[in-house]
Amino acid sequence: MAIRIKGTCVVIRDKTIRAKYEGGLESFRHKIPNETYCFDGELHSVGFLSPFEVEQYIASLQRNGLTFIADGHFEDIAIVDMLTGITFPCTWLALIRNNPSGTANVESIQVSLVV
Repeated sequence: MAIRIKGTCVVIRDKTIRAKYEGGLESFRHKIPNETYCFDGELHSVGFLSPFEVEQYIASLQRNGLTFIADGHFEDIAIVDMLTGITFPCTWLALIRNNPSGTANVESIQVSLVV
């Protein structure tokens, strides 16, 4: 499965939320800050339009038990931008670039879980 990236998305593995997020999946879903939430069965994604909103959401995730960066890569939380892709090394995400129309300037980005 894969999640389409629109704007800048914060992406988290489902198994990480279930294992580490304070209050589990129900608490995580209750605290989603906007209507951009997406879930493909393996990855959860929440999209944002500003870096400030991304920072605020990541701080909230960290307060609830998730680790942002460890040992030079995304640990539990990843940031994926629709223009630049995965913004820091990440061992658990794979980037998929699509150009369905064949037009040079039309592209969409998706991410999937590395198996």
